[in-house]
Amino acid sequence: MGLRNKLAPLAPFNDAFTLTPHATNPMPVNRGFMVNVAGNVAIRAADSSADVTLTVLAGVVYNIAVEYLRVTGTTATGITGFN
Repeated sequence: MGLRNKLAPLAPFNDAFTLTPHATNPMPVNRGFMVNVAGNVAIRAADSSADVTLTVLAGVVYNIAVEYLRVTGTTATGITGFN
């Protein structure tokens, strides 16, 4: 693996898009997320086998690759995904 590939997780994001919670559909591939209005997010991380609920603050970038963002349990709004 070249140096460029090893540093890829540290590289700046180059895309931003809306993440809309859904009961069963997976999210677009992402490397992290941020919310505009604080609250809870019910997520399943990309390599996880179970959902978790996190309390998140507005304006903070969370470097968690989200595979599922559940409607039930998510109260935060204005959720943006990053790649």
